[in-house]
Amino acid sequence: MKILLIKNFFINCLFIFFLIVNKAHSTVIDEVFWAKYYNAEDRPLKERVRDYKKAQNIKPIVNIKIWVDYAVDSGAFDYEIKDLGLTKKELKEGLKNISKIESSGGHLPKHLQVSPTGAQGLFQIIEETARSVIKNKQFGPKAAKAAGISLKDLQAMNRKELQSFLLNNDKANTLFATAIIIQKLQHNRNKGVVR
Repeated sequence: MKILLIKNFFINCLFIFFLIVNKAHSTVIDEVFWAKYYNAEDRPLKERVRDYKKAQNIKPIVNIKIWVDYAVDSGAFDYEIKDLGLTKKELKEGLKNISKIESSGGHLPKHLQVSPTGAQGLFQIIEETARSVIKNKQFGPKAAKAAGISLKDLQAMNRKELQSFLLNNDKANTLFATAIIIQKLQHNRNKGVVR
């Protein structure tokens, strides 16, 4: 009996260790990820996390699911998803949750999907951040093709043109959001950041 109890204790300890290690190496796209790495507001982290959690009660419009599924399943990010140890399901869920805080799940009319900082569209993409993921190749030719435009044409857009494109092309906005999440996760992994 005593041996069985000790054996069960060690099995439980190993299981708990596995859960801790697995969580430490996960790439969770949650409220802390959004508040620390995706969101650019200059407010206390605690407030941003609170607002993110509150927004999770919003049910996204059907088009959010359509664009998220399209972006993640487009093939444009398959290598990066695998390289980061993400699942497509995890990435899709993270994107849908981010849409809830960024545009009330797509319920905001277009004219309200523009922030004072210049962020545009369903996922509030800033023009400079869009250019960053193009330059650093998280948003490459496959993503541009999935957005219905060439990379060369995207790079040739001036600030106003790119902002308009990000605001009025929900498919492209979602593809850029996917690339930005990948960029932030890659950056964190390369810096050794657990979360």
